[in-house]
Amino acid sequence: MYKVCSIEGCEKPAEARCLCNTHYMQQRRANLLPIGTRARGTTEERFWRFVEKSDGCWLWIGSSRTKKGYGMLPKVGGSKGKGVLAHRLSYQIHKGEIPEGMVVMHSCDNPSCVNPDHLSIGTQSQNIKEAIAKGRKVLPKLSHPSGADHPCSKLTEENVIEIRSSPMMDTVYAKRFGVSPATVRRARIGMSWGNITP
Repeated sequence: MYKVCSIEGCEKPAEARCLCNTHYMQQRRANLLPIGTRARGTTEERFWRFVEKSDGCWLWIGSSRTKKGYGMLPKVGGSKGKGVLAHRLSYQIHKGEIPEGMVVMHSCDNPSCVNPDHLSIGTQSQNIKEAIAKGRKVLPKLSHPSGADHPCSKLTEENVIEIRSSPMMDTVYAKRFGVSPATVRRARIGMSWGNITP
């Protein structure tokens, strides 16, 4: 398990001098810690501080995370540097550069996992298709009005039942209901109004 902050009641992970980032900075601002005592280390050294290895997933235990739960290593490349997603950084450390436009996918579906055995690269399209196949992402059902609920419908259910039960020509019903013969034909053979049975 990761170390927690030494301040009583604080449950955040310890990042420097047995303090979480918040308490460390409070003590620095109050001049309770000498300046220059927080050695940041290389990007790789900083990465390993926040990884808890196991036989399965290697969990990111750092406090920096995205809203979706992905680990984040802040300020990579100096004080003005940008944050880097931990699983992407793990892939780069263990497997090399990530080609431009590619994403790093998790086979374990655990956003906080940084185990390189669980990471692979692919396109965003592949990532979405995999998420749908595994049930992590559900596409919304689009409702398409049909039959009498369709705003352009000129036929009613009664009209369709009459058309299907009559041997009269499509053109006769087309004139009678103010629709095209093709519309009558589609209703008769069930290409439209499939929910109606004569």
